[in-house]
Amino acid sequence: MPLEELETILSVWLKQVCTANTSTDGPHLKKKAIHAAALLGINSFWASSGWIDCFKKRHNLVYKTMSEESATVNPKTVMEWKSEEMPKVTDGYQPKDIFHVDEIGLFYNLQPNKTLTYKGDSCHGGTRSKQRVTLLIGCNTDGTEKLPPLVTGKYKTPLLQKCKNFPPNTQQIPMHG
Repeated sequence: MPLEELETILSVWLKQVCTANTSTDGPHLKKKAIHAAALLGINSFWASSGWIDCFKKRHNLVYKTMSEESATVNPKTVMEWKSEEMPKVTDGYQPKDIFHVDEIGLFYNLQPNKTLTYKGDSCHGGTRSKQRVTLLIGCNTDGTEKLPPLVTGKYKTPLLQKCKNFPPNTQQIPMHG
């Protein structure tokens, strides 16, 4: 009986999560299951991976992408540019002198785009956080020189002063606006 009650509680919670267009996954389900089991006085319950898999099967749950945005590049265009135009641009340069840089948006407050949901149900995400910093990273073609990351943001107090995981040589340009 207590395990049936636990499954009912988790099922109700999961329906609320799906209705609110909030994402969840196996580890989150496990945490909720352990917490609910403790509240119900089920002390020997530990929500193994096998239990999670069986719970998903019993309740017809699947792991889906909440929203998908993709921009595709025509592979033929890329191959033509690489074979025809790139040699013209790089002629006379050594690989150590050719650098590739790329701009990357780092969304540091973004929720996952996949969630557990019921098979057959449509899956919609809520509003996604747009809080981000922009990184410029680069290295030369032969990989012997890596440029220090350059970070831009919109705050007067640089975000990197608060982050301990960025390399110490990372530069930051504050952008106001």
